[in-house]
Amino acid sequence: MLENRHLYEDALAWLLARDSPGVRYLALRDLLRRPADDPELRVARRAAHCAGPISTILAQMDPEGYWAAPGPGYNPKYRATVWSVLALAQLGASVDEDERIGRACAYLLAHALTPGGQFTASGAPSGTADCLQGNLCSGGSRAASG
Repeated sequence: MLENRHLYEDALAWLLARDSPGVRYLALRDLLRRPADDPELRVARRAAHCAGPISTILAQMDPEGYWAAPGPGYNPKYRATVWSVLALAQLGASVDEDERIGRACAYLLAHALTPGGQFTASGAPSGTADCLQGNLCSGGSRAASG
């Protein structure tokens, strides 16, 4: 057991290093469970939005709120709006740090919902898929709460 403690401490120190702000933010939030108002967590969250994957993804966003092409945002797969919003949510992006995240979520809601309220990959009710519903609902709630 003593060896495992050292592995954990070494890994945690590495995850908390300041040279990877996104990793540091998620480690503070998810592993150390710092509260949202913790000053160190807030600084780390801000840094994660200014450098690394979050800022890279946001830099590719069209000012209207979409990635790759206007519309429902499913294609091209892994580069369009759906995938960008999901990646931002998984990386811990927050509307409190960057208003573009809210704009992207609003764009997605305006362009990817059917009249019945399901997310669609094609813009038509026939383009709905359960995995798309679950991923976007989960991702949207994470992006909204940071």
